[in-house]
Amino acid sequence: MSATARPYGFWLAVLRVYTGVFWVAHALTKIIDPNFGNPDGDVARLVTMSISSSSGLYQHVLVDAVQPHLVLFATVLTYGEVLIGLSLILGVFSRFGAFGGVLVAALYWLMSGEFATIAGYATGNAAVLVLSLTCVVLPVGMSFGVDGVRARRRQKPTPQAVEVPVLANPDADDGSAQEGPPTNDTTV
Repeated sequence: MSATARPYGFWLAVLRVYTGVFWVAHALTKIIDPNFGNPDGDVARLVTMSISSSSGLYQHVLVDAVQPHLVLFATVLTYGEVLIGLSLILGVFSRFGAFGGVLVAALYWLMSGEFATIAGYATGNAAVLVLSLTCVVLPVGMSFGVDGVRARRRQKPTPQAVEVPVLANPDADDGSAQEGPPTNDTTV
């Protein structure tokens, strides 16, 4: 990394780690809350509210796929957030983790209905959507992350085979050549 790129790498790592900490903290509040994944808990209220305020394909997905499997949905969502956060904090498969963050943040943003108002673009869901999208687009895992270590290991030069020059044999009368270093064999 050049001297001018080093500060940018540091700030990209700060952005990546901050976004990862956000996702882990977001998940921990759900893990600690005993009512989050219950059939009558927070997720159920959010899904019910989203069903009443949405329409079309999104409403059908909520009614047909999410609502019947609410506990599974809440569990996958919570531990998915943990994996997204750890991926970003450690810089392991950071683009893949950040892409998961984009999907989950977009889901929250759609479920809450915040996208429908101008004030919805100034919410935490919109902000983490932009943060996660930035982590997808920029090489955030290359500085202070496992992705960068793996990339540097792949770029190490591999040893090249050394070619042995062909030398002429000074003892040969016919001008023939032999490979390798000259020998001191004087037998006739």
